[in-house]
Amino acid sequence: MKHHISKFEAERPDSVSMLNSGSYVDDLHFGADSVMEAFALSSDDVTVLRSGGFNLRKLRFDNSDLRALWVKNGFCESEEEGVELKVLGLNWNPDKDVLSLEVKVLADSSGGFSNTKRCVLQTAARIFDPVGLTAPFVVRIKCLLQEIWEREGCIFERNSVLEKGNVLSAGKLIQLNPFLDSKGLLRVGGRNGNSSLPANVKHPLILPKQHPVTTMIIRLYHLKYLHAAVQSVHSAIRQAYWILGARSFIRKFVRNCVICARFRAEFSRQIMIDLPASRVIPGRVFLRAGADFCGSFLITPRRGRGVRPVKMYILAFVCFITKVVLLELVSGLSTDAFLAFFKRFVGHRKNPAEIFSDCGTNFVRAKHVLKLWSSETIGRYLAYEDVVWRTNVLSASHFGGLWKCVCEIDEVLFEASNKMSNPE
Repeated sequence: MKHHISKFEAERPDSVSMLNSGSYVDDLHFGADSVMEAFALSSDDVTVLRSGGFNLRKLRFDNSDLRALWVKNGFCESEEEGVELKVLGLNWNPDKDVLSLEVKVLADSSGGFSNTKRCVLQTAARIFDPVGLTAPFVVRIKCLLQEIWEREGCIFERNSVLEKGNVLSAGKLIQLNPFLDSKGLLRVGGRNGNSSLPANVKHPLILPKQHPVTTMIIRLYHLKYLHAAVQSVHSAIRQAYWILGARSFIRKFVRNCVICARFRAEFSRQIMIDLPASRVIPGRVFLRAGADFCGSFLITPRRGRGVRPVKMYILAFVCFITKVVLLELVSGLSTDAFLAFFKRFVGHRKNPAEIFSDCGTNFVRAKHVLKLWSSETIGRYLAYEDVVWRTNVLSASHFGGLWKCVCEIDEVLFEASNKMSNPE
């Protein structure tokens, strides 16, 4: 039928649109703002459908003038007024233009049913409402059916405890070894009967999840412990109650907490810029490197009686290209100590093209001394190829992360090795 209707889309677009939106299986429902507009649409629909062999019948209207026009033009015969029709599972009175549902017939038909899930499901299936006008009422029956399924397991297991004592053949509670206390409440068993703990702690009360009482208990503990996380709330509740499937239910409750959601909000993350050219351009080892001191450490220079530990520092030299780390033991944080290391480094590794460091006073002074030595003392190899020393921006603690990370790791490792070698 839709294929036939699509042929008239260019000739009669309003009629085609109404037929596509107002048809449901073999029923057609439509309305208009005026009698003449409704007559024009309906007459076009009859013409379109008759051309394809689809003859409309059981034509009913809620307006007497529209009915008279149809009878006059021979589209239908005069019908008796006040007769209700079935429209998508509902009763429609054309004269009063009222939709209704026969609840009495539904109630009488279910009067002889037993109190079982099958009867509840059969009652819900009797209501045919594809439009969804009765959904606010039908959904309650479906929720009742769902609740009867969630509680069936617990009721069956509780009855098993009542009949067989502490013995259970199957069920969710079999691992808890439940029993009924003097008040008829179901509690967790176990082997803590001789413990000095309170009775509620030794044998917590078993509660089902997704129950109003369980929700109130979770809300109480969540607020009592100042909007604690899932594990903290779960541990606190376990001191008095054992909720079946508690972790997932508590997680859902905490996730829906408005105050917790505000504290979990993530800050916007700054997009990092590209790495500097000194980090990504290939070159030999230590062609571009960063330097920093870490420590101090107490080191015993030699073995023997009366030898006191000496405070020493480690100078970390990190290659920007290959990430090779060179660790050098120095006697202090002075400029002379650094220049002594640099002279040994240049003798073994050649001079670097760029050195990066923070704004420590020893580095700043060494930078100026090297500028002086490069033209007077160090010699020809620095005279032809100067070393460029670059310091970080003042008060920029986020600079130099490459070599500062190495220094932090070195401090942890040296402290650990020092404690192992000197346990006292």
